[in-house]
Amino acid sequence: MQSNKQVDTSDVPEPPECFKDFSDFLKRNPLSSFMFDEDRDCAISAPWGEEAMVLVIPNDHAELAEILKNLYLPPRLSAIIHTDTNDLEVIWTAYKPPSSIPDVLGRSFTFRFDGLDYSCEFGPASSRLIGIAKAYQPVAQSETGYRNLISFKRHLNEQSSKPELFGEPSSFWIRNIQKDDDSIIEMISHLNFYINYYDNKSPFILIHPPSAASTGSSKRNRFRHGRFPDRIHSKRIDPQLLQFWSACTSADPARRFLYAYRIIEHSAFFFVESAPRLAVRKILTSPHVLDDVGKLTHDVVAAVQKSRIDDYQKFEQLLLQTVDPQILWQEIENDIDAFSSEIIFDGDFKLPPFVAGLKSKDDFYLNGLRNFCNTSRKIRNALSHGKEERQSSVITPTTSNYGKLGAWSHLMWVAAGEVILYES
Repeated sequence: MQSNKQVDTSDVPEPPECFKDFSDFLKRNPLSSFMFDEDRDCAISAPWGEEAMVLVIPNDHAELAEILKNLYLPPRLSAIIHTDTNDLEVIWTAYKPPSSIPDVLGRSFTFRFDGLDYSCEFGPASSRLIGIAKAYQPVAQSETGYRNLISFKRHLNEQSSKPELFGEPSSFWIRNIQKDDDSIIEMISHLNFYINYYDNKSPFILIHPPSAASTGSSKRNRFRHGRFPDRIHSKRIDPQLLQFWSACTSADPARRFLYAYRIIEHSAFFFVESAPRLAVRKILTSPHVLDDVGKLTHDVVAAVQKSRIDDYQKFEQLLLQTVDPQILWQEIENDIDAFSSEIIFDGDFKLPPFVAGLKSKDDFYLNGLRNFCNTSRKIRNALSHGKEERQSSVITPTTSNYGKLGAWSHLMWVAAGEVILYES
């Protein structure tokens, strides 16, 4: 299919006449695009900015065009915003509600946040949402469950033959939405806390990580060592490290950075430099090691206490021993603009250029890991500080910051993988 986002107009045919009827929607949803093929079959590509699905435009397109005209599809939510009424409709389910929460459907309450009142309720899905469900079609694997549209699509196609599965298509509504995406996400994060606090079985609103496109993941190496190996010799890994690693895979860039940092921090806690380590090894390998357990314990503790480095130095020494600078450089090289430019985050935290450019490769091999350690610590502190830290610059949880942080969160994740693999 051709996309209206292509720049070269010499070989691209004119879009079908129906294109203009979706122009309002496309202006309001810039991550989506109008597509058509040689047979002039048309679709809206990447609704919500998600390339795993399309909205198929029927020949009689007037109804779908009218449905989409006043809708904004927030990329980080399985929801639609009715811009003409300022209602946010979170897509819930067309199946019958679980038997454990029969009272949820119909629940309504007022949520006050930052001086504004929001009317919230579980209620019938809108006809607009049903229209989107009718038009949606999966085209690839989705990381968001196709924005919860599967049950609505099944309801349209199977309700008459399988009535036992389906109930009234339902959504969670938040009225009086008049803020930008970042403010909405902040409000919903607070709302989720209170929903779960007062009812630990209640459905809550999923907040999806920023899209891959907005965090620059297309510039990253797929294979760590050029290709996938034919044989892998595994070792046992600390379960806590595995939990942090698993959390990294689905987290937004800020949390991904912090989880990866925690992997290195956790491993560094047990780091002992070479001299005390050799002393302990000598004690434990002596022929008479079990002759006096009390003395053995005393000698081991005394040897470990000879460690002269603090936690920060342990962190740095662990990186120096486990991470090959070449591994990090190949990631930096792929996204050199992100690492060779100053970054100013929302929250006033400023990150100076990390490298001078592609010609600084040799310098990075010499001192890059120490600089990486120092810079990473500053980023961690800026992410950890709350807004109440008025005297400190911070990195606030905004969509813009997630995009700026994407390259660094990936680099930290790569370093964490090397630590897991090679720390002993």
